[in-house]
Amino acid sequence: MKIFITGFHHSGTSFLTEVIKRLGFSIGSADGVRHSEHPELSQIDELLIGEDWMDPSFRPWREVQVPDELPEAYKNPRLMITADFWHKRFPEAKWVIINRERHDVIRSVTDDQSRPQEAGFWQKLISDYRRSWDNFVAERKPVVLELDYRELCQEPEQTLTRLATFLGADPECLAECRRWFQENVKYKTYDRG
Repeated sequence: MKIFITGFHHSGTSFLTEVIKRLGFSIGSADGVRHSEHPELSQIDELLIGEDWMDPSFRPWREVQVPDELPEAYKNPRLMITADFWHKRFPEAKWVIINRERHDVIRSVTDDQSRPQEAGFWQKLISDYRRSWDNFVAERKPVVLELDYRELCQEPEQTLTRLATFLGADPECLAECRRWFQENVKYKTYDRG
């Protein structure tokens, strides 16, 4: 079984990926790898849409070679755009997407002063990513679990159980994941000021 993990940048995808790893699934990235993304698979997504996630190309896919050996789970926010490419190769895969309040995402991403600061830029980019994802889901009907970042952090018992059931995780891994989660969860929200 393959698991694809996505959600807009700064929505909690890296944290969700660590949760899925703690549920017993291999991610295939070494410790310290940027945002827990598999380097070889991330290169494929960059070939498909370009290296700059703030200026993705929504063009038809080129034919790209996919490695024979893949981890069980692969995480990349760009999957919101490249999902069709991966689904054609792995139609039985399970998809997990995490959503976060837009104002929280915008505030989080603009905390980095090297990025555009205009909220309108981010509103449009989030809408573009979401539109691409929604079209993929409507057309392909993949097996999808949508999670909310707030619920994951504030209602972990229910959300972790739902995630573990969806993925078919080992109950022992779920118990260990719950312990790890309680020690590591950091929920952050921003006032809409």
